[in-house]
Amino acid sequence: PEHSYGLSKIKGSQFKGGWGPEDDGRFIYRQLGLVPGKDGEMTPVAIMAIPNDGLEPTSWAGVDALAKGLPDLLDGAPTAKTKADC
Repeated sequence: PEHSYGLSKIKGSQFKGGWGPEDDGRFIYRQLGLVPGKDGEMTPVAIMAIPNDGLEPTSWAGVDALAKGLPDLLDGAPTAKTKADC
């Protein structure tokens, strides 16, 4: 529950997040992950929010907003490769 931001809002996503203060004191929240497309294929993504006000809750709202728009943006994007594809 304490990591329910950003990519966690997309059903079936797999992700790892990181957060903390930047050198200037502003809070940063970032996630790397795989997001399922309409066909079930996974697309690799990275999102990050460093809000102007520097506050933690604002960064959470930022990654939530980014994640909300991702599924439509990723339609037709290249999917993740398997080891056998490399």
